Amino acid sequence: MEIEENMKLVTPSGLPPDIWVAIAPAGAAENRTIPKGRGRRKLESSRGRRLAATLASEKLGSGELKIRALDNGKPEAEFNGLEVGISIAHCPDLIGVAISKKHRLGLDLECAERRVKPTLLDRILNPAESEIRSRCSPIQIWTIKEAVLKWTGSGLRTPMRDISILGEGKPLFYTEISDGKCLNICTFKYQNHWISIAFD
Repeated sequence: MEIEENMKLVTPSGLPPDIWVAIAPAGAAENRTIPKGRGRRKLESSRGRRLAATLASEKLGSGELKIRALDNGKPEAEFNGLEVGISIAHCPDLIGVAISKKHRLGLDLECAERRVKPTLLDRILNPAESEIRSRCSPIQIWTIKEAVLKWTGSGLRTPMRDISILGEGKPLFYTEISDGKCLNICTFKYQNHWISIAFD
């Protein structure tokens, strides 16, 4: 499978024009032949980096995209020596990348049919979010909160309950982290997947 040939640029309404998002198939059939663990993560990481490089060359011009993982696992990127915001996400059948010259980013995607147990949903929602349960699917809530955690770089070390999903305006949401920082979220459905992008 060639990532470059299958890349699709997506431009959801509400996302600033200086944030670019690309989606590509993840090779689900091939993924199933590789046992879960380091080997599969290495393959997913390689595919994500290839997709990021393709998106960067298309949107930023000719040059070299250098990506490195910080100690917390969050990717950091430079394009021709200038820092760019980047986030990479994958699930068994899809890879997503977001890049921006101006914004710090967090991206998450999940299959819309993936189930979130009610007990898990109870653990990730906080009292201020009682209405969000009726307006969003559980997996959409998960992707919104996971995108924020990827933006912060803390991952699941920060309880999802510490993130509040506040205002809603399709497709934009506003979130607040326990430290008072507010972020924008663009969330949308693409090919039976929920995709959420956190940006400042």
